[in-house]
Amino acid sequence: MIEGYRRLITLNALVRPNVESGREDIFVLSPGSVRVLLASAVIISHISKYDIGRLGVIFFFFLSGYWTSRIWTEKFDEKQFAPFYVSRALRIYPLFLVVSLASSIFRGLPLSLENFLLFGIATTGNDPTGVSWSLDIEMQYYLLCPLLLPLLRRLPWTTLTVCSAVAAVAWIVTPALGIRTALLYLPAFLAGALSDQLRHVPSARSAHASLGLFALASVGAYFTPFFTKMTHDPFHRDIFALLWLLPLIPYLQRSLSIHSSRTDRAIGDYSYALYLAHFAVIALIVVHGTVTEKLVATIVSFGVAAILYIAVDSPLNAIRYRLLQLISKRARGS
Repeated sequence: MIEGYRRLITLNALVRPNVESGREDIFVLSPGSVRVLLASAVIISHISKYDIGRLGVIFFFFLSGYWTSRIWTEKFDEKQFAPFYVSRALRIYPLFLVVSLASSIFRGLPLSLENFLLFGIATTGNDPTGVSWSLDIEMQYYLLCPLLLPLLRRLPWTTLTVCSAVAAVAWIVTPALGIRTALLYLPAFLAGALSDQLRHVPSARSAHASLGLFALASVGAYFTPFFTKMTHDPFHRDIFALLWLLPLIPYLQRSLSIHSSRTDRAIGDYSYALYLAHFAVIALIVVHGTVTEKLVATIVSFGVAAILYIAVDSPLNAIRYRLLQLISKRARGS
């Protein structure tokens, strides 16, 4: 079985399926639209009693696992470590630093060393943006990614089993150690990475069935203590979110296979600015918790994110692409 899996990966690595969205995909969103929807779910979580933002972040980790695997394989030939790390850092840090500084100024909160390094925010919680803990986890995974992907390809089930066991141990010891690491979320990242490695594209019918199962799971989740913001839970909410993610994986796999237009890619990139900026905007506007304040904060969040994307993130991304092309050429030439 394992050998057959290896042959499947080797064969599929030669051709990446690319689906043109048709009538059968009427309920399957494009990749960029999915990312904006997930960022919007995090916003809803921050202005309401519904704790769906955690699920959105876990979905982002799944997508990150997929795209990181694809980028490492296709753009860096699975061997250009330094360019890969530079690429990931340049994608995350510039906008993160701009939003962190602006959030610190407008919210009157001090900046600590981790607010510049990024690493450590998930542990200390010192974060004017209110959401950068997930970026800390992302960057930690980026460091592990080139080491884990070869293992995932050669020994997929063993790697998944061992990493799931490591994640389970991490959840047990984290309260005692007080250190929050990417090990806690390895199953979500590796599920996304494996989706890329397999190159499997579920049918539109399977995607719709997946969406239906997820809807049923969400109805069930509504009646659990995890759906609203309560203080006492049977176990950690992020673990519940990891389980909640599972029914929607085939839908996400179908979505990721759909051809992404230039506009859709821009929408996906915009979601990063929306995710980073919204919490500080909400914290500044929502004082009394009224519906009007929350509505205004939501609208302003989308507007501020658009400004950040157009004025900061998009130009810096263009520079990043040119710089990486230069680094890649030099790396291959050497």
